[in-house]
Amino acid sequence: MMEDCRPMKAIRTVKNFYVLSCFFLTWLCGFLASAAAVESGGAVVSAARSKGGQKLVILGDSLTEGYGVAQTSAFPALIEKKIQLSGKKWQVINSGVGGSTTGSAPSRMKWILRAKPDLILLFLGANDGLRGIKVAESEKNLAAAIALAKQASVKLVLGGLYMPPNYGEDYRTKFEKMYVDLAKDQSVRLIPFILKDVAGESKLNLADGIHPNEEGHKIMAENVYAAIKDLL
Repeated sequence: MMEDCRPMKAIRTVKNFYVLSCFFLTWLCGFLASAAAVESGGAVVSAARSKGGQKLVILGDSLTEGYGVAQTSAFPALIEKKIQLSGKKWQVINSGVGGSTTGSAPSRMKWILRAKPDLILLFLGANDGLRGIKVAESEKNLAAAIALAKQASVKLVLGGLYMPPNYGEDYRTKFEKMYVDLAKDQSVRLIPFILKDVAGESKLNLADGIHPNEEGHKIMAENVYAAIKDLL
């Protein structure tokens, strides 16, 4: 008498459904981030045309976007206030898109360059690290974005990031070194760690322990402004 295989078939069906569901969710997250990046690119061009003065665009992810805080409290807006208080006429455009990886960097850079910026801060890579994307792939994406800015003769500053210890010493070391190597190879200025004095400080971050709160953004603004003020 043949053994009933229906339980095994049911298990395989559930596994297949799970795999397909994970694939779909991954694709959906990527699609939504890409769509948001395109929308953000258009918004950058529109914002740049609405005001005069020199333009600083900060290309980043949710850290730049100001996840969990008002846009007026996010570090790009605070930097603009600092520049204005110094008596200089600069417009700071927040081009942060939550969830975006370095994979979006080249296409977003093309959009941003249409706004004819005078200075670009490239602050991407956090989501690459959190997702465990290969460092070589992230480095390739960032290099392509930097090359586009250089071809357009636009000054660019690269923002570095670190990964938490639980990602393994090998990955952490390679990830940190990626930014140093890029800055050296591409001859661009590097801010070694854009979350300096903020990362790991519970009083400066939201409950998720990843995104800065308003006080954290104030420190980010101080650090970033100090690193770029001679370029303004």
